[in-house]
Amino acid sequence: IVCNNAGIAKNEFFDQTDSWVKTIDINLNAVIKGTQLGIQFLKKRGGGVIINTASIAGFYPSKLFPIYGTSKYGVVGFTHSLRELNNTDKIRVNAIAPGYVDTSLMQNVIKIMPATVKSVEKLEGFIPIDEVVNAFITIIQDDKFAGNTIMIPKKNFSQVISKSLL
Repeated sequence: IVCNNAGIAKNEFFDQTDSWVKTIDINLNAVIKGTQLGIQFLKKRGGGVIINTASIAGFYPSKLFPIYGTSKYGVVGFTHSLRELNNTDKIRVNAIAPGYVDTSLMQNVIKIMPATVKSVEKLEGFIPIDEVVNAFITIIQDDKFAGNTIMIPKKNFSQVISKSLL
């Protein structure tokens, strides 16, 4: 099992510097590199699972974080592009795209950016971490999800986004 799970979000696009490049490097380029390394490793083992962490920001535009959303959209597209690895190499590549997960990081974001609370309230609050963990377990255990993304936009709700829906 390979899990590419990293992400940063800054309101960096509008500051007219190149600081946004770091967001692309961490959120997208590192996922691509981690997946390349994972494929090399898993081919030697006869197959396996790669799970890339995306975000609902990869599906819905965000004026505050356009680079973050773009990077996560890239993760979803990249993941879906590797769907055929399941047939050729027995490597399932999937993504999980949660909304606002109840973590200390998100609690800190709300302290720094109180307007985020409105977005969280629209989605009926934070997603408990165990819902995200359960999505990871589902992907690991069930091979029918090869190449798909499980989106968890709000509490007690998830949706499988297949290649055919994109």
